[in-house]
Amino acid sequence: MLVSGDLVEAFGLQVKGVRDYRTIVQGVLADLGRFRTDEGGFALWQGSNYSSPYVTAYAAWAVTLAKRAGGYEVDETLFEEALAYMKNLIDGQFYGASPYDETSWQTTRALMLYVLALNGQADAGALDRLISAKAPMTVTGQAWLLKTVNHLKRKDGSAAKLSQALLNKIRVTPTEVHFTSENNSPWIYDSDVRTTAVVLQALLETGAAFPQAEQAVEWLMTERRQGRWSNTQENFFVLYALSEYFRKYETETPQFTARVRLAGREVMSKLFSGRTAGVERRVISLTDYQEKKVQAEIAKEGPGTLYYGLRMNYFPRDYDDAREEGITLVKVMEPLTSGRSAGEKIPAGEVVKVTLTVIVPQARHYVVVDDPLPAGMEAVNATFATTSAATAMLGEGEESEEAWWYGFTHIEKRDDRVLLFADWLPEGAHSYSYLMRATTPGTFTLPPARAEEMYKPEVYGRTTGGELRIE
Repeated sequence: MLVSGDLVEAFGLQVKGVRDYRTIVQGVLADLGRFRTDEGGFALWQGSNYSSPYVTAYAAWAVTLAKRAGGYEVDETLFEEALAYMKNLIDGQFYGASPYDETSWQTTRALMLYVLALNGQADAGALDRLISAKAPMTVTGQAWLLKTVNHLKRKDGSAAKLSQALLNKIRVTPTEVHFTSENNSPWIYDSDVRTTAVVLQALLETGAAFPQAEQAVEWLMTERRQGRWSNTQENFFVLYALSEYFRKYETETPQFTARVRLAGREVMSKLFSGRTAGVERRVISLTDYQEKKVQAEIAKEGPGTLYYGLRMNYFPRDYDDAREEGITLVKVMEPLTSGRSAGEKIPAGEVVKVTLTVIVPQARHYVVVDDPLPAGMEAVNATFATTSAATAMLGEGEESEEAWWYGFTHIEKRDDRVLLFADWLPEGAHSYSYLMRATTPGTFTLPPARAEEMYKPEVYGRTTGGELRIE
């Protein structure tokens, strides 16, 4: 609430069951004392006397934001004790009593330095040592160092180096960008969503050149599940980043007319008045256009920011080339009894083992693999008692040891194709094998297999097509 009040007010949002969100903030501030430890830090659980370094820094940051916002009652003694705890901790050796690994500890130190700097207690020596140290640190920690350097208005070039180091870690897809945590430490609640949000907010706040900011926002929004992110840490940092984006790019209240023209003909026109999350969509058939090239023109008249997207669905005339657009798909066919290669004629009745390997350079959600069967072939159903023993012997199924919550969790074998579905595919290679039998002699088209993210079809991979001969 402390960082997203402008969003709440601009869009007229309401917190469920509460008329004024500020009462929630004040209630949290009043409860902080219950988590204080004898050291002056804050514990994760009420009644515990173990100070959590990260939780202490995070809580002190929240109090700092409340003090800056104004209008909140803050326990100054409690706050000063937390700052003193961080100062005593920050320049010492590795926190031996803590279960933190070194990466988590260095990242926490970066947040502590930032919070202290916000309160006029910057430790320049510790900051220099942390920037120059070769000790491991998460991308999130590097973003907090950038915010600290920017707040202190350093002119030594360290801000440019830190921002470039962050941009060097960007992950790019056809329509989105994001950053990975590289650590996923449970002690500092690291995740890809949180990392992307922290980096986005830091780059926007410090004025670093980041032309892909909109694509980062797009990625964050697609990572929501049931209207929210995975936990309170992700919710906070994403809303913080969205608020920063709002302040930088959405200061003008929309009051404009958007128009879309194809080949000079207007196909869409919409008046946007005021802030809204509404989207105007239209599907247009290109068969209505005889031109070899159809130019699209998007324009707006009036103040405000227009966001738009264009997607084209098409059916290629040939499949001579494989495509890798964020996903690599490899298909291998092995006749099992004749000893022939898949490129030769296959005897009728032959059983062919098909192995599909999906390679993703980063985690993907809701992936479907569609492998059309050539006419003259049919998939062998391993659920039938007459075929299950044979298929088990020949190695049908997943070749990697996937956990139950990822990998290909649903398989469909239809008359004309085999479909694989995965809710989540982590970075790496994932293989699945199935069997098909040659049933009809002849020469048939071998359609390409395709893998794509169902809700991001621009992220896909495709094999080449070909020809299959059955004798």
